[in-house]
Amino acid sequence: MFTSTTINKKNNSSLIKNGINLCILFLILFSINKIGHSQSNKHINYWKLYYNMEESVIDSNYTKALEYYHELYQEYEFIYANHAFMGLQLCAINADQKNNKKYIEQCYKSGILEDVLRNNILIREHIPNIEQYPINYDSLRTIYWSRINLEIREEIIKMDSLDNIATDKVNKSFLNYFYWRKISKRNAKRIFEITERYGYPSEKLIGINQNQQLIDSLSEYKVGYNIFNHAYRTTNMLVHYFSNHTKNYQDKNLILEEELLKGNIEPADYAVLHDFQAQWKLTNLDNEFYYNVWHHDPYQRIEEINIRRKNIGLKPEGYQKKKKKYIIKNRKSEFKYIHIEYH
Repeated sequence: MFTSTTINKKNNSSLIKNGINLCILFLILFSINKIGHSQSNKHINYWKLYYNMEESVIDSNYTKALEYYHELYQEYEFIYANHAFMGLQLCAINADQKNNKKYIEQCYKSGILEDVLRNNILIREHIPNIEQYPINYDSLRTIYWSRINLEIREEIIKMDSLDNIATDKVNKSFLNYFYWRKISKRNAKRIFEITERYGYPSEKLIGINQNQQLIDSLSEYKVGYNIFNHAYRTTNMLVHYFSNHTKNYQDKNLILEEELLKGNIEPADYAVLHDFQAQWKLTNLDNEFYYNVWHHDPYQRIEEINIRRKNIGLKPEGYQKKKKKYIIKNRKSEFKYIHIEYH
């Protein structure tokens, strides 16, 4: 027998649950609407241009690829180091001597060291005397360092180091799971604090890899490996955080979405984080959808996935296979090929 108080409590509980569900539905619709209108966003368009350049390279259409890089260079002040390097390689292989100087300068502004350009076989073969160009290397390096937050950079490196230790431990024994999860949560909390104040800690904020020893050992480029990528640390830590179902993650996703539209997080990284959330969702109310970058939709709703991918600047599902095929094909070419990163 239920008293009126019990019934009222149940009614109130039902109202609260319905209210929560409505709030979640609002967040879903709000997020879909914003991403759906993101195609005109200049940062999304940057990545569309880049992936067009990259696909042209895969198709061996180096002239068209260089045209895309010309457009990137003209339209955007910030260019990722790997893209600047790729642009210079295209300039070299197309014998576009009139643009050599400005694209070498762009590499330096993006943080790339002189020796990396000198040591790359393809660039060295087509631009044998980089020193012939009157370039103020030190002033361009100053431009690069002026936008880097060194304190945040060092903090991210230390956090990533601790994350790696915890991950190694849990891989050796699942008894270390709670320690690993504690580190993951703490790191994620700090990453989102940094993001809300400074922006997502990616290449724009923390710069590129400046470890000369590593760069020397990889100066001819390992297949599909981006030696400049320093910001993978941030995304890897969040991958570990989202490798479990995370309650009340909608607010974090709104932050990530804003960072995507501001150009602070790469579309592929954004998609990876959503893939992990989709993989670990517990209810149909979760507003995570697959992008098929890391984890894949078990229902293979490819049409929906491709719309989603297009909205954030990615190529259609299956493009990664095409890219991987190119990388494998060229791995024995003595690295005399335009480098692309497998992501």
